[in-house]
Amino acid sequence: MEITCEKGKLEAGLKTVARACSRSTSLPVLENVLFSAPDTDEDLELRCNNLSFQISVWIDAEVLEPGAVTVPLRILRKLLKSLPKGRVELSCVDSKVPQFLVNAGGTTYNLVGVASSQFPNLKPPSDPIGFLVDPGALLSGLSRTLFAASDDEARPALMSVLTKVENDQLTLAAADGFRLSEYTTSLVTESDEPIEVLLPARALKELVRIGKRQKDPVVVLLEQNRFVFQLTDVVMLGTMAGWNYPDYQQIIPKHHVTSVDVDTARLLAACKAAAVFTQEDYADAVVLHVGAPSDSGEGQVLVLSPCGAGSEGGVCEIPAEVVGPEIEIYFNVEYLVDVLSVIESPTVSLDFGITDSAPVLIRESPGFLHVLMPVDSTCLKRKA
Repeated sequence: MEITCEKGKLEAGLKTVARACSRSTSLPVLENVLFSAPDTDEDLELRCNNLSFQISVWIDAEVLEPGAVTVPLRILRKLLKSLPKGRVELSCVDSKVPQFLVNAGGTTYNLVGVASSQFPNLKPPSDPIGFLVDPGALLSGLSRTLFAASDDEARPALMSVLTKVENDQLTLAAADGFRLSEYTTSLVTESDEPIEVLLPARALKELVRIGKRQKDPVVVLLEQNRFVFQLTDVVMLGTMAGWNYPDYQQIIPKHHVTSVDVDTARLLAACKAAAVFTQEDYADAVVLHVGAPSDSGEGQVLVLSPCGAGSEGGVCEIPAEVVGPEIEIYFNVEYLVDVLSVIESPTVSLDFGITDSAPVLIRESPGFLHVLMPVDSTCLKRKA
């Protein structure tokens, strides 16, 4: 194999595929990146694989001699950082132990590679169901749901994002037992048949990172336990979970007693300030008093303060439009910050049930809702 390419493009490509590089595995070859140039008329493919998902990226390169080899990713990236800007020459000397040569600035560096035949590759779907989705809509939906997915390995189904397609509608949902996010958007093309699968949250988080510059529609291919996301120069291929997802529709409140519309940025800022004074012994909770009269006597406010902070902290009053009786309720402040941080609309709606233990519905139009479970107020009051 013999290739020349721009150092900057090579570094960018390696940075992208590195998100699928395995860091702890019984297969050392998975700490490598695969270089593949099957033909002189094709671009250079870089690929990393952690057995759960793999990422391939194609970069412009002059392929003088086709070939394939794997190279230690971490060492190669460190080496490239030390080299001058411009073109680099890459070549491989075939032997029992491949020697990968990097030439730049008149100096040649040698890395010990591993034969490409030892690099495991995930097989793509053979007869998938496919659809197109706008990259902005997809990334927006993922940013509004992924934070709610569980990281508890004892509940593997909740470490995924439920992905449903029906006609031209895409629905994403994630939950961890304390909160639930659901986002619905339109597809660029309709699906031939309904789809309901579980996509691993870890892989989707990497998709968000690598897809930020995507402009063309994203091609999504699904089949049994395989998924593919095709971007302009990047392809992510992975395996899907085979678990059953809970019927989350049952926990979405259908009725409310008190509803409040409040400025998103002001509520988020108040939560971040209160988080400085919350205490772990009090479940990092803040108390919201919804519907209290303002100090001026005109209108109503949402009052927020840290729980158990004693003489520290402060009380924040935010003007709000409240319909219904007053209610006092406790939340983990970090959960509030998480959901408010992904809401882009200037105002957010919160619907409260008849008691302070009922789940609260947080809404952003169009297409996004979040269900948040309150903290048990009886335990907090007992501590206080």
